[in-house]
Amino acid sequence: MLAHGIRYVGAGEMKGGRVRCHFVCPEDAVVGAKGYIQVQLDYTLGAAKTHRVAVDVIDKPDRKPKPTSPVKPKDERIEDQDGQAKKVIKVKIRKKDFTEVEIPIVNPRPVTRVDGLWQTLGWPLDPQRVGFSIRALGGNIQLYYNAEFPPFLDMKRTMSKKRLEEEFVRRYKIKLVLHTIFTLNYEFVDEEEFGEEQKKRVRDLLCATAESLSLATKSELEIESKLKSEDTAPLETPVGATLEQAVASSLDSATA
Repeated sequence: MLAHGIRYVGAGEMKGGRVRCHFVCPEDAVVGAKGYIQVQLDYTLGAAKTHRVAVDVIDKPDRKPKPTSPVKPKDERIEDQDGQAKKVIKVKIRKKDFTEVEIPIVNPRPVTRVDGLWQTLGWPLDPQRVGFSIRALGGNIQLYYNAEFPPFLDMKRTMSKKRLEEEFVRRYKIKLVLHTIFTLNYEFVDEEEFGEEQKKRVRDLLCATAESLSLATKSELEIESKLKSEDTAPLETPVGATLEQAVASSLDSATA
């Protein structure tokens, strides 16, 4: 690590292949002066990669005032279809750039063709062409799924009992929420921001995802039914089990 015009004072611990380096201006530095930072990575004997970044000396920014009182965590609530406020459970995830964000676990809303929301979402009239949508409406991330999606209905109807149909829908919704959480781990873009051709590709992809989630839910219930065991929980990692439990708890409280 080399520096010209500024002074290198050290670096933190490497995490995820990245390390934060610290620099300061010398006491006699002049505003407007120019310098550079040069990094060299030796990746094998006698071979290295070097990169240089130009820097400018600017005025020291004003220190931000400290808050006079601690900020209490906001008890965020959303309204369900009946106008009742429901508490939002949040899950912390790590994004690709190693930053951590909190994603609210939303309650999936079923939509049918007779609902005005179908037109509001701009869904095509053919239920075969839309599986679900992750949309940013009213400043919040919302999850809507097509309750008339043919693969979803077909696999739901294969359940032998009414109780199993209800369990099928519950688990399908959990899988939708989990998919949404990990989708938001990447840069989320509302489908309304796409052109028509891109929008069609996105909908085709979400249809394929909805069909896969329906099939996974059906297979899960069939396996548990065949086992006829008291302990039918699938093998999961501790993180996956905790996350699914949080989602299930959120959905159960939203429908209570």
